[in-house]
Amino acid sequence: MEYSMLQSLLSDLEREKEYAQTVSPLYGAVFEVLHESLAHVGGFADDIARLWAGRSVTAWFERPLLLAAALHRIVRSGHAPRLAPFYGTCSGDYQPAQFDALHDALLDLLDHQRDEFMRRLQEQTLQTNEISRGITWLYVLSDQWRSRPASVGLFEIGCSAGLNLIADKYGWDIQAAGRSHGKAGDPKKPARIVQVVM
Repeated sequence: MEYSMLQSLLSDLEREKEYAQTVSPLYGAVFEVLHESLAHVGGFADDIARLWAGRSVTAWFERPLLLAAALHRIVRSGHAPRLAPFYGTCSGDYQPAQFDALHDALLDLLDHQRDEFMRRLQEQTLQTNEISRGITWLYVLSDQWRSRPASVGLFEIGCSAGLNLIADKYGWDIQAAGRSHGKAGDPKKPARIVQVVM
C-alpha cells in the first residue's frame, strides 16, 4: 500500500475510533480492530490499496464508514455468525469486556471472508446528507394534510440525525413514469424534482 494512503487511512480510522468510543462502544472497538489489521503491511492492507487505488474521498470519515458499512452488511446478511451477537441490529449487545471475542471474530472474518468483504467495499458508496429520503413519509402524508390538516409526530431513530424529518421544509415535485404526481412540502420553496417508483 502506498505509504501516504496508508497513513491517511490509519489516521482517519484513529479519528473515527475516538469519536465512536464516545457514542458506540461497538464501533469504537470495530475501528480499533480495523486499524490494527491495516497497520500491518501485506494481506488486508494490500487488498484495500488495490481496491481503492485512485479512488478519491470527499471527507476524512468516508473510508472508515465504508469499512464499517461493508462489515455491517455481512453481519446483517447472516454470513458472520460470530459477530452477530455484538450487533444490536441482530438482537445482540456489545460490552467492552467482550473486546477479545469481537477482535478474534472480526479477524476471522477478514481472513476467511475477505472476498465478500472486498466485494461489498467495491459496491458501496457513502451518502449521509440526503434529505430527499424524507419524501417517503412526506408524499404519503401530503394527501392527508390537504384533505384534513392534522398534527403528525415523526421520530427519527436512525443515524441521519433528523435529516429525514425536514423534507417538509423544502418544495418537491414528485414524478414517476415521466409525469408529475403532485407537489409536496413547502409551496413557497422552489420545487425540487424527485423521481419515485410506484
